[in-house]
Amino acid sequence: MSLVPKHKLFDSWLAIEALVTIQNRVTTADRDLIGSMIAACTNNFTMSPYRGMKYPQLLKGLRDVGIVKSPVAPSKDACREVVNYFSNTRCYNAHTPVYGDKVLRTPQDTAKHFNYGSYTLDQVIKCPHLLEFALNNDILDIVGGYLGCLPTLYSMNTFWTFPISNPGLTHDYHRDEDDYKFLVVFVYWTDVEAGEGEFYFIPQTHDHSMMNAYIGSKRREGGDMESLLSGVDDFDALRRMSGGNGYGNADFYTKLFGNKMEQVAGEAGTTFISDTFGIHRGSRPQTRPRLTTWFRFGLYANAGYHAEKIIPVPRSAVEGRVNLDDARNKFICRLLIQDDTGSSDDESAAAPVQRDAKDPKTWGKVSRNEMCPCGSGKRYKHCHGSLS
Repeated sequence: MSLVPKHKLFDSWLAIEALVTIQNRVTTADRDLIGSMIAACTNNFTMSPYRGMKYPQLLKGLRDVGIVKSPVAPSKDACREVVNYFSNTRCYNAHTPVYGDKVLRTPQDTAKHFNYGSYTLDQVIKCPHLLEFALNNDILDIVGGYLGCLPTLYSMNTFWTFPISNPGLTHDYHRDEDDYKFLVVFVYWTDVEAGEGEFYFIPQTHDHSMMNAYIGSKRREGGDMESLLSGVDDFDALRRMSGGNGYGNADFYTKLFGNKMEQVAGEAGTTFISDTFGIHRGSRPQTRPRLTTWFRFGLYANAGYHAEKIIPVPRSAVEGRVNLDDARNKFICRLLIQDDTGSSDDESAAAPVQRDAKDPKTWGKVSRNEMCPCGSGKRYKHCHGSLS
């Protein structure tokens, strides 16, 4: 049980709610300003040794373009171990478990019907190499330099993308709005050639000043471009399209940016770092499953963290793997790993229930309008719910 007085828990909750709400309503210039203020507050609390000094050119490229190749990558042996672990671990049928139907299936069964197979934090963190890679000093130096403070690791998500005929949600161009400032480190654990699940990013779409200049230059071209940009006077107008996440505008982006796209393919172990506030998308593999992990670093317990309804794991789950007596590691991992064995403030979030489609006893409480866990494709009230 938490020893923090309840009124202080409320104040902390209220402050985070306010930050999350304000984030997607302010201008992008104000978003950057608030992000810098949070970073300054973090530095007053704990100074960061990770200032981007090791790879200044990569840090510059990240700021200028929004995406760079990582200077470090997992070994081939590590990739094989990771693929073997997840190939033998049951998963959920979405790119993150919170969006799935809460039924655990083997990756092989999931691949027959769904675009994705994903895992809870507890499953991910038990996999060898992942947490250790997230705390790699070279990775942290670039991330810390970009954020301007000691980073907060708020998501570790591993998921399969399967060669299903219909594209998945994340295969449409969009932007993430997790935090005032954040970075995502992606790792391909399987080989990803062009056509097998490569990643696309539109350069400079993470930066409001560069985008304002680009939109202004395009509007001055007149003709079809002026018509295309009707109502889109600046980056903030571009950002507000489709409610802020940008989904459903692939044709618009293609006309506006043309071939101004970065494509990331590569062999197993390929690692890249991106500010996914910029416009990006995944793609559907054509012939074989793709296994990817993202590590998300930001400033605080942000909107992305709460959207995933992440349940932190106990410290005992990672004992002996990383040094959590180190104050910096403890700070970086505080949202994903409980410091003590006591309950976490985030335990009220709903963890995915491990349901067996063939055993109703494992289903727990099922909402009447929820899809029936038996896999029939009917709502619970029209299937097993009608029998109870």
